[in-house]
Amino acid sequence: MKLSIIVPVYKVEDCLPACAESLLGQTFTDFELIFVDDGSPDGCGALCDDYAAQDSRVKVIHQKNGGASAARNAGLAAAKGRYVQFVDADDWVNPGLYDAALPPLEEGADVCFFGVDTLLGEVNETLPAGRMESLSDLAGNFAYYLVDTGLFAALYNKIFRRTALSGVRFDEALKVNEDLLFCLAALEHCGPAYFIPAAYYVCDNRAEGSLSRRLRTDL
Repeated sequence: MKLSIIVPVYKVEDCLPACAESLLGQTFTDFELIFVDDGSPDGCGALCDDYAAQDSRVKVIHQKNGGASAARNAGLAAAKGRYVQFVDADDWVNPGLYDAALPPLEEGADVCFFGVDTLLGEVNETLPAGRMESLSDLAGNFAYYLVDTGLFAALYNKIFRRTALSGVRFDEALKVNEDLLFCLAALEHCGPAYFIPAAYYVCDNRAEGSLSRRLRTDL
């Protein structure tokens, strides 16, 4: 199996179908979709089970509520794919993502970055393009992509080689910037990287003040 897609699920009953269908409708099919029901009190758990009953690629983990980091760690522990992607349940991916991102990974990249669209439309920065043998090739521009644009800090615009994540897990004690910390630890383990500027991920950032949508460099 080439790819494991991990989706934490909590109180997203209304938007989960759009996310799931954007993934299951891709032309690339060699993946497992791991829904981690993090003790959601609504109908999310049953909805995840319905998808699993309809499509053998869908796996469901039900656990008591522990937060997004605990859910992602559970998904990582269960992942069998050669590559790993994290998707937020209130977001979705555009057609053709995996057709574009998997070949560079198969050719030796440890991480593939791709562009992001948001529903508020304020993201106007783009990634570099093509392959780099090391992220150190960015030299003084690394902080720009990490802090100024947040494109390196975000979790959802990357697909990692799973072996590059060996020993890297989310800090379940953190409630903010846990994705930033994970990305920094993971990128430290990555060698060659590939960049696709095209926006293949759509982030629903309409929730005002959402902790998952802000980079808190002060913390």
